[in-house]
Amino acid sequence: MSDELIDVFVAECRELVEQAGAALETLSDGGADPGALDSLFRAFHTLKGSAGLMAFGPMSDLFHAGEDRLSEIRAGDGQVNPALAEALFAILDQTEAWLDQTAAGARVPEDAAVDDLMGQLAGASGATARPATDASPSRRDRTAARTLRIETRRVDDLAGAADELVVLKNRLSQLTLAASDELEPGLRRALAKAQAELDQQVLHVHGAAMRLRMASLAPVFRPLPRLVRETAASLGKQVTLQLAGGGVEVDKTVVDGLYEPLLHLVRNALDHGVEAPAERRAAGKPELAHLVVTATTTGDQVVIEVADDGRGVDPAVVREAALARGAVDAAALGAMSDEAAAQLIFAPGFSTAREVGELSGRGVGLDAVRAAVAALGGRVSMSSTPGRGARFAISLPLNVRLASLMTVRAGPETFGLLLESVVEATRIAPDRLTPVRAGRAFVWRDQPVPLLNLSDLIRAPTTPARDEINVVIVRTGDDVTGVAVDDFGDRLEAPVRPMTGLLAGAAGVAGATLASDGRVLVVLDLAELIG
Repeated sequence: MSDELIDVFVAECRELVEQAGAALETLSDGGADPGALDSLFRAFHTLKGSAGLMAFGPMSDLFHAGEDRLSEIRAGDGQVNPALAEALFAILDQTEAWLDQTAAGARVPEDAAVDDLMGQLAGASGATARPATDASPSRRDRTAARTLRIETRRVDDLAGAADELVVLKNRLSQLTLAASDELEPGLRRALAKAQAELDQQVLHVHGAAMRLRMASLAPVFRPLPRLVRETAASLGKQVTLQLAGGGVEVDKTVVDGLYEPLLHLVRNALDHGVEAPAERRAAGKPELAHLVVTATTTGDQVVIEVADDGRGVDPAVVREAALARGAVDAAALGAMSDEAAAQLIFAPGFSTAREVGELSGRGVGLDAVRAAVAALGGRVSMSSTPGRGARFAISLPLNVRLASLMTVRAGPETFGLLLESVVEATRIAPDRLTPVRAGRAFVWRDQPVPLLNLSDLIRAPTTPARDEINVVIVRTGDDVTGVAVDDFGDRLEAPVRPMTGLLAGAAGVAGATLASDGRVLVVLDLAELIG
């Protein structure tokens, strides 16, 4: 059997498993949804046929049996009871494991899991009779079927080429500008027009390539209901899960890397946040706790939130645990506000668990979340009200950003600045500066503005004072701050990628790109550096 045929089989099956999972989530609450039931039935039917064509007997047998049970449901009241939903979810989970093995070059085994799943499926109760519905494809469906499956590697190659094209466009822009004074006016105007048209088309190509990499968050959200049910049961807690935003699309790198940190946050909420029924009753709460996982887009960012109505994060408990584990010394801990102390839960090796259990106490938790999110170019934050719950928010770029940048020099190094937080670039005379405590300030548009040095913020060598000071005015919330730089450079549009290695997650570092001369340009987020 050719590798190409197996690759197509695996890709098609993954799409069908995702479709089946989404439909099953809709039906698992016990309500009747003919559209979702038809979608689930068609997915099982197609998976059965695909497995049969590839001579993968165990997989084909499972989906055949599942299809039979779904036929009974369609002929009955249209409701999937919890036992059957659990059995069908288990079949999908096993299929995903088989697809991983197949993609890695192994053949689907004749393992004992098939017998267990068959027994689980047979033990699920049936449904009462009702007229069968028409299963003909809607206008899945036929429109959705008109797709072209492309290997991920090819999309990555195209995206990389689009990035390089932007860099070359920036280099050509600089050369055109440098040569324009030596050209006669007519040729200069024609060249400028051609350059503008090229810029527009390059940005269009880059945007199209980035959109090809977009994928739904549904595969990340789909395992969570079962995870919450099983984990809550093992902890003796009662929890209901609400999901929203699974249809949000982000770069596939985010989809691939988000599951583990999200899993940590959900488990943390179940283990540390949600109380046992007796504790909730004593606190005047309903025994059933609520856990909400949502994904929303804000500008070019996606925000994934995990919120619970549990006990929240108690700064006193965090202080005690931080001191006991040596995460911070007593003097520094005493000087911290409650809000700052609560953020210590992200410190490496930190845990408030007094005993090592299956889910906690090993010192591997929220610091791993922060590191994983940082590796994706994002950040994680926490807000909490003790006794009322906690909310964790992961902010990530939707895709590789084509950001508007300006370059500046600080000491011997050149950096890129995100223009989204820059209000103005100006020059001020030193005699306009006024000493304020340990710093300096100046008046800008009739308001006092503090002045910081970029060299101090990034710990770079400082340069001697000049007749005029180059200042970047930065807005952070409702406040403005001046940041002194040694020199201003070019403005450009460039793809910004997350930092990796030692600089991954470094404060104030938005990512990196290639300058027009081919050098790596570190991109700073001044708003975060100042904050």
